[in-house]
Amino acid sequence: LEAAIANPMFGASVNPPIVGTGLTVALATGNPGDQSVPIASTGVTLMQFNLTAGNDGAVTISQINVKQAGLGDANDFAYLYLYDGATRLTNGRTINSTTRVTQFTSLALSIPAGTTKTLSLVGDVATAANGATEGGMHYFALESGAITTSAVVSGSFPVYSKTTTIGSVTAGTITINKTGTLANPVVGEVDAKIGQFKLT
Repeated sequence: LEAAIANPMFGASVNPPIVGTGLTVALATGNPGDQSVPIASTGVTLMQFNLTAGNDGAVTISQINVKQAGLGDANDFAYLYLYDGATRLTNGRTINSTTRVTQFTSLALSIPAGTTKTLSLVGDVATAANGATEGGMHYFALESGAITTSAVVSGSFPVYSKTTTIGSVTAGTITINKTGTLANPVVGEVDAKIGQFKLT
């Protein structure tokens, strides 16, 4: 027995993790209602949806595709992101102007058995100079086949967000610039200045 414990190749076995076979997709209760957002606004929550793994095992998601619909132009948004709570899962992705689909790839998002993750689709509205147009109306959808996983995906598809309209006002901006010079701090120094910048 001691030999088996010391050398698991002989007599001992390691059980592989149990992989879940089911994933349910639904709109989250925190999904924002119809809203109007300023041009050039950032970090706008556009949609929230729940991903629930079955009780038989964890589910891993590798890709989620979100489709933009409505009368607004794809250029109204500079970037879209996926968040798990306060954690951003991806870099900014753009909306394909032909398919209107944004692909969030290489996620490796694991959902433990019997639990739910609520993901948020968050967007940065473009500036007027970069294509944002007042009055553009958008909603977003998870269609059947939008989620790539080995599990069987179920839900009432398509899952739709509410409408986000590009407003007539422009969000204010703030610019951060380096200013001044800094001396190199030394170990043990108290109240050392380690940064200096200007907000305009």
